[in-house]
Amino acid sequence: MRSIDSRLDWRLFVDNNDVRRMNCYFKRGALRGKKTLILTTLCLLVWTLTVPSFAQSNLSAREQWAQTHESGQKAMESGNLDQAESYFKTALGQARGLGYAGPLATSLHHLGKVLYLKKQYPEAEANYKEALEIYDEQPRRNSTVLMQLVKDYAKLLRETGREPEAAEQEARIKSPQHRAEGT
Repeated sequence: MRSIDSRLDWRLFVDNNDVRRMNCYFKRGALRGKKTLILTTLCLLVWTLTVPSFAQSNLSAREQWAQTHESGQKAMESGNLDQAESYFKTALGQARGLGYAGPLATSLHHLGKVLYLKKQYPEAEANYKEALEIYDEQPRRNSTVLMQLVKDYAKLLRETGREPEAAEQEARIKSPQHRAEGT
């Protein structure tokens, strides 16, 4: 039994004793088919290799920032502070390009935290201060994030022997004005 699809020039051989004719068919008539098959395979291979890069480039800038920032958090949680610092610096650059206060302040806060853990206090303090300035400029603030930032900054101030400044920072999150603004 034979079935011929003339549009595709494919032949299906069902009888087992006709292997010679099938081999002859592939040697003579389907050479174009082999070239097409090779070209198709090559195209699929190239497409398969490029799809992941297209997927990465299709992420929005905010999604890229979120992925980088999350990688930094995971590295920090696992104790790999150098890698976390690298991720947070990259996330900080991405956040500056976004133009949103939230990602920028968050990146500064977490980079400051890593620098604090590495005992690089002046650099950590600069990041904490910049993050606090950003939060202070916002009309509506996430009070839990701000509270954690102030606590981390106060911890750094205590570590560097500046107890009065630490108490001043903590007083700002306990004030009625802050509670009214944070809600």
